[in-house]
Amino acid sequence: IVAGIQIHDSMNQRVMHTISALSDVRHLFAEDIHEGRDTETAGSAYSIVEIQYAQLRQTISDIDEVHHKSTQAFGRIHSEVARLIHSFSIFGSANAENGSPLEFSRLESDLSHLQQIIDQGAGLADQIQEMTAETSETAIRLADHTKHVREVSFETHLVALNAIVKAAHLGEDGKSLEVLAQEVKILSDQSDTFVSDVAEILDTISDSVRKIRKISPDPLEKADKVQEQNFPEKGFETGVSADVGIQYISHAYEQFRKESLDAFQQAEALKTEISQTISNLDFLPALSGELKRLLRELEGIGQALSLRTCQETEELLSDTDRIAERYTMRQERDIHKQIIAQTNNLDNNADEAPQDEKKDNGEKEDFDNNVELF
Repeated sequence: IVAGIQIHDSMNQRVMHTISALSDVRHLFAEDIHEGRDTETAGSAYSIVEIQYAQLRQTISDIDEVHHKSTQAFGRIHSEVARLIHSFSIFGSANAENGSPLEFSRLESDLSHLQQIIDQGAGLADQIQEMTAETSETAIRLADHTKHVREVSFETHLVALNAIVKAAHLGEDGKSLEVLAQEVKILSDQSDTFVSDVAEILDTISDSVRKIRKISPDPLEKADKVQEQNFPEKGFETGVSADVGIQYISHAYEQFRKESLDAFQQAEALKTEISQTISNLDFLPALSGELKRLLRELEGIGQALSLRTCQETEELLSDTDRIAERYTMRQERDIHKQIIAQTNNLDNNADEAPQDEKKDNGEKEDFDNNVELF
């Protein structure tokens, strides 16, 4: 807005000065041609036209420079906004068919699948714990049974030995008893061997159960220990399940995607506005083109006036310098400075003014010193 006001005021004052000067040329011809001073009037008019020609040419140059710099500046802003849009397009412009380039839905699906695998693993771990417990109990019961069988085998062995001794005392009558006692003894030895093998197997099973329990503690307890190791900070919310964590991640992503979409849409609107602003700057080259056409006409007028004047070039330049001493914007600013200087002198002489009034005058002086005229 400020730049627009400055351009408008500057160009308006320049054009108004040119119009005023060219109006003077028209009045010169209207007043002096009838008095027979056509040559002198043409010389003065030529000087005025040359000055306005130079001013108009400078005005055209300034307009072209303003258009170039403004277009360049807005072009850079447009490029930066375009880069911003490209960054946000990862989230904002993804359509339903292609999905998000980050394929977060696949990540969410994989996390859910991972949760299912974790749940299955936890279930298997529970089953293993139950099976090891049952196996341990079964092994204990079998150990009791084998102990009882071993005792029975030992007693049977003793009975067989006693039978063999009695058969020896009976002589021929005890032959059958001796054979039977020997068979019982063999069976007792086999039972003892079998019990020893079973006891060895039970020891192996018990040892395996102990190893399984050692390497497979309670899943929840193990998860808490892992979480404490990874997040030792105080105040961290422990005990959060994986599915709840997935929900947190999904919610954060959706919130981020929504805000990114809003930013993407705002950046798109800003880009459109900047493009429209750049298009609106086309009035500057159009204005420059129109002024160039007028400049060519003014150049033709100057050439026509130079043919109608009999003055030498030095005299024309002298008239040009004299016309340049007209009331201009620079003189207007110089006069304003002189007025401010006079006001400051009056303020310095007012020694009896109250302190508040002096303060007000100081603020007024500071304000006046910062006044700039276009």
